[in-house]
Amino acid sequence: MKQDWFDVVIDGRSEWNGPPTINLGTCFQGRLYRHRSFVLMNKSSQTLDFMVKNDVTEDDGCELHFSSTNMSLKKFTVITVSPHSSTHVFIFYRLHNEAKQGPKEHSLYISCRLIKEYEVAIHLCAD
Repeated sequence: MKQDWFDVVIDGRSEWNGPPTINLGTCFQGRLYRHRSFVLMNKSSQTLDFMVKNDVTEDDGCELHFSSTNMSLKKFTVITVSPHSSTHVFIFYRLHNEAKQGPKEHSLYISCRLIKEYEVAIHLCAD
């Protein structure tokens, strides 16, 4: 059903063999990373509202936000996409100075208000 309404595109692909993944590569403490994004494509003839969230907690030693531009942080948790159009969602990620060393793994969740009980989960990893 969701294929008729919207797609989530990562690295030019909307279909994956496993869970969709965004790899931030090597991340250093105190530095802001904002070079990765995904695209929300509205394939329907209706305006769609998307909710985006993540599983980061205060104990994770990092910040993770979504923005409509990678030039400056314009936080949102709900974004509206016009019919038959798309929008980039940029990931802003920062490890705090007190963050534990080693790989980090988080999940991003995207859902559409119109389509109940369907959610896209994206695996986010950083070295």
